[in-house]
Amino acid sequence: MRKIIFGVLLLFVFGIIWMYFIGNKLHWTKEKALLAVNENALSLEFVSDEFKKDKEVVLAAVKKDGYALAYADDVLKRDKEVVLAAVTQNGIVIILADESLKKDKDIVLASMKHKNHSFPLVQPLSQDRDVILVSVRQNGTALKNLDIRFKQDREIVLEAVKEDGLALEYADESLKKDKEIVLVAITQDAQSFEYADEALKKDKKFILNALPLSYNLFEYLDNDLKHDKEIILKALQTNASVFNQIDESSRRDKEIVLVAVKQDYFLFSQLSEKFQKDKEIVLTVLKEKGSIFESIDEFLKQDKEVLLGALENYVFALKDASDTLKKDKNFVLKAVKVNGNALAYVDESLKQDKEVVLEAIRQNNGALSHANLTSEEEKVLLQILKKEEKQKE
Repeated sequence: MRKIIFGVLLLFVFGIIWMYFIGNKLHWTKEKALLAVNENALSLEFVSDEFKKDKEVVLAAVKKDGYALAYADDVLKRDKEVVLAAVTQNGIVIILADESLKKDKDIVLASMKHKNHSFPLVQPLSQDRDVILVSVRQNGTALKNLDIRFKQDREIVLEAVKEDGLALEYADESLKKDKEIVLVAITQDAQSFEYADEALKKDKKFILNALPLSYNLFEYLDNDLKHDKEIILKALQTNASVFNQIDESSRRDKEIVLVAVKQDYFLFSQLSEKFQKDKEIVLTVLKEKGSIFESIDEFLKQDKEVLLGALENYVFALKDASDTLKKDKNFVLKAVKVNGNALAYVDESLKQDKEVVLEAIRQNNGALSHANLTSEEEKVLLQILKKEEKQKE
């Protein structure tokens, strides 16, 4: 019941407001009209016809919102100043202008400054080079519908592919051989390489220079070049996912594998068992992601060099080390130099060793919490550390 009452009251209130505007439509003054459009430009729809013809009122409205041009009198839709103000605010409203102004260069250029401009060019502007340049800067694929002489114009094509690399498809064949143009195009969109000249697609030197600039370029290379080790290595330095696009023979090449996992340690899980047990590859991966230690071969987990490599950014690596290693003072000294908190996982006897503890807190002050020393011994070590720090200053 309350909802019904509320609904009726709401309709009543809206009715009063609506009647107020309708009633006042007969009593518009210029002052009221200006006040209304300054408050909400689209209220131009509700002012009296007299003020829809008033240039000052309409200008105030379209400067605030170009769409207000829709409610202006047809006379003002032919007024260059009014239409110019409207398209400057919102380029797409050129469709609301009188046909005569859709051919006006100043108005069309102002409209094109807006990215959402999609109004087709008409004669004579469709042959105006200045207008064409602005057009392709806003929408590179506008090149498709241009006269052939513009598709042969290097500057116009270059501007088009800067905005959309795929515009290369519509360039003249002579410009598809232009290395600068193709490089700009594939930097913007790698797929555009499909439209490059065939000779350029096989130009190894060009491709090697282009790969660092175009993330997905490898995907669009000629199949023969996808087997080229030098190209694969260059591509992997920019995009590790290239590893999933190469042939099995290349995936068995250790040099290629090393570059791939260095770029993306997640690829380690995709490697053959042989490479997952390769110490050099494991060490390379551990430098990037210490926690990979948990998934490496059990034999390697007890390798001192591998453990030290993992400890740099994964302190838990020492947790499951053999008791022999945890009691090996020489090894433990190296371990705590890499990561002071490794002290937490060494043998209890070494947590009482002042030399070991001192090395640990040199690397990380917080490691002292893992030591098993008396308060006096801790104080002595902290004094040594403080003295060392002062000597460094």
